[in-house]
Amino acid sequence: MRVEVARLFVPASKLINDNYGQHYRTQMGKAKWLKTQASLLVEGSIAPCGFKLPPKEYVRSLTKDGTAFKLILEHWKCQQTFDLANYEMTFKPVIDVYSEAGYWKDDAWKYAWPVTFNGGDYSVWRQRAVRFEDDGLPDDIKRDWWEANGCDPKTYSFIRVIVDSEQVL
Repeated sequence: MRVEVARLFVPASKLINDNYGQHYRTQMGKAKWLKTQASLLVEGSIAPCGFKLPPKEYVRSLTKDGTAFKLILEHWKCQQTFDLANYEMTFKPVIDVYSEAGYWKDDAWKYAWPVTFNGGDYSVWRQRAVRFEDDGLPDDIKRDWWEANGCDPKTYSFIRVIVDSEQVL
């Protein structure tokens, strides 16, 4: 069983990119912004495309203490080639908010494994995006969709965190 727990638009200025030598304080400022956005979701804010966080009890039922669960981290851009692995650290502050709020026991390797990176641009959205019935997401994420959500398609990213309770080997 899979459930989406986070959905955020992130401006390029707030992405933590492992490929650039960002100063520690710069990274901390970006992490603080990402944590604030995730905290708003945990507090009940509505995210892009009408997304609302499922109840904590439901997510906890999928991430039982002592049972490993998979994390799927999605990073989407409008029309741009990029290296998914460079943005691994962008997800850490978001995941930490859910750990601290008790959605799962911990995000340490004992519990959250494997961690899968997924994403790309509009050209692979239909083939790669993890979708759910009535998820409110469009069939494509071309320029019009970004602009309709108040985001510059050249500078914003769309990130999602998905929990998968399927038993790990």
